[in-house]
Amino acid sequence: MTTIAEAERPTLEGARSPYRGGGLTPTVRGLIIGILGSLLVGGGFEYSHMVLRVSALTGWHYTIGANIMLFTIGLMFNPLVGLIRREWMLSPAEMAQVYVMWTVGSAVSVPIVSYFLPHITSMVYYASAENNWAFTVRPYIPDWVIPLHDFEVVKDFYEGRKDGAVPWDLWLPALLMWAPMLMSLYVAMISVMVILRKQWVDHERLVYPMMQLPIAMIQDDDKGIPGLVKPLFRNWIFWLGFALPFIIYTNNHLVRYLPLEYINPGGSYYYFYGETIRVRMGIYDILFAGNIDSIEL
Repeated sequence: MTTIAEAERPTLEGARSPYRGGGLTPTVRGLIIGILGSLLVGGGFEYSHMVLRVSALTGWHYTIGANIMLFTIGLMFNPLVGLIRREWMLSPAEMAQVYVMWTVGSAVSVPIVSYFLPHITSMVYYASAENNWAFTVRPYIPDWVIPLHDFEVVKDFYEGRKDGAVPWDLWLPALLMWAPMLMSLYVAMISVMVILRKQWVDHERLVYPMMQLPIAMIQDDDKGIPGLVKPLFRNWIFWLGFALPFIIYTNNHLVRYLPLEYINPGGSYYYFYGETIRVRMGIYDILFAGNIDSIEL
């Protein structure tokens, strides 16, 4: 099983790496690309999901948007740069650097935009005569917990404003009050990862199936010799597996524009003694059940 350490090993013993700076460590260039990509992941992808109502590129645990961006760099950006000058290509270490930053960007933007902000405004927006929240819940909520108690203003968060402006004077006080708790939460989660890393990585040697695809997209061949196109993208088995979901989901997105039939990839339903059972083969089933060593990449 290929590990991240193996993916970033030197090219050939005693040979000069074609990557700038040797290609073995993160760089300032990678930091800049990572920051720009994080802005796209945290802002652009969330906008496409929440406002434009297209695919949830960040709203899933597998960070689909970050993987698509890494796919684009490995297949198109890096080869084009390499055609101009080989040493300008992003090294495996830099690609790993930007990918980690993009996944963290997804982990920060999704909980805050998709879950946290609706939670601190829902008691205003969803208050009704039936649940009586206006009298049984809201009077006991401090002003700093939620941005405001005005339904008409909170409604703009859910339904949008005509001018598209954000009333920052109403949102900033509450967000600044919540910031220490949110920062503490992320520090606590990172600390837990640091505590568990040695046991999981060094002792139990977990293979982290969900990381095998990103690793395959950044690593060079077995001898460590870099090429314009990574070995994964030269493998017909990869493209065969890529074609099926690509065709299905492209078709499903074109349904709203063209007279096509929707293909349901969600699973099958079986009826057993009056009970409905849904069987679904998802990405997690494939990643944890598959033995990547058995497929030559």
